[in-house]
Amino acid sequence: MKAVQDIRSNLEKALIQKHSDWLWSFDSSNQEAHISDKLMIQKYLEFGSRSEWNMLKKAFRINHIKNIWISNLALGGFHESKQEKIAKSFFNIKNPSEYLQRKRKAHLKNELARSYR
Repeated sequence: MKAVQDIRSNLEKALIQKHSDWLWSFDSSNQEAHISDKLMIQKYLEFGSRSEWNMLKKAFRINHIKNIWISNLALGGFHESKQEKIAKSFFNIKNPSEYLQRKRKAHLKNELARSYR
């Protein structure tokens, strides 16, 4: 468990150093302050390298990563080719384009059904 925390901590430090321009409100001098898992996972999926993706897999459960990816990146259509690459290489999804279409369609149905309640 300590190894997982060390990996998470290293990912967090690297993210703060690499992207201090959009983490300007984060107080890195406060030892108690942490970037949320959701934000960290989302930003590494968006801007991370393959080696950073591998570190994400070691630090977080794959289902947790996948849920954040779907709800925060995939459904919004953010860089379609990037989403297909994530689906294929990160989650081993055989037909990424079809998978993303199904997820978006299901999400839209759920949102429409919720709006009519």
